[in-house]
Amino acid sequence: MGGLIGMGVLAVLSVPLMRWAVCILGATAGAILTSGIWYACGLTERYIWAGGLIGLVAGGMISFIVFRVAVILFASLWGSGLMVIGCLALLYLYPATSVQVETLVFAQKWFLPVALTVPTLVGIIVQHKFVKGSKDWNL
Repeated sequence: MGGLIGMGVLAVLSVPLMRWAVCILGATAGAILTSGIWYACGLTERYIWAGGLIGLVAGGMISFIVFRVAVILFASLWGSGLMVIGCLALLYLYPATSVQVETLVFAQKWFLPVALTVPTLVGIIVQHKFVKGSKDWNL
């Protein structure tokens, strides 16, 4: 019974707090993307927090300015993150590919940011194509 009551209360609270939730997601996604770019470019790892902080602020601000586009971006980013992690986990299970997966992930600094960015861009393009024809979303 407590779970049903909690679900009802959180459902009622989710509508007015939706913009703040998207802002938090935007800030988190921005921090992950910019620190990934910082790492992939081979900049000093000691200051990776600076790249993440810039993305945190920019992602949070962009989420409020272009709300609908931010929803598309973050849905694409988190979906591609789940897909990449799942694919790497499946490849790691097999002995024939586990060494190559370890080499790619740990030795190549560019691999994870690229593996995350490419499906994110594909997701953005596909979602924008489908949303563009919708009468409810004016992008």
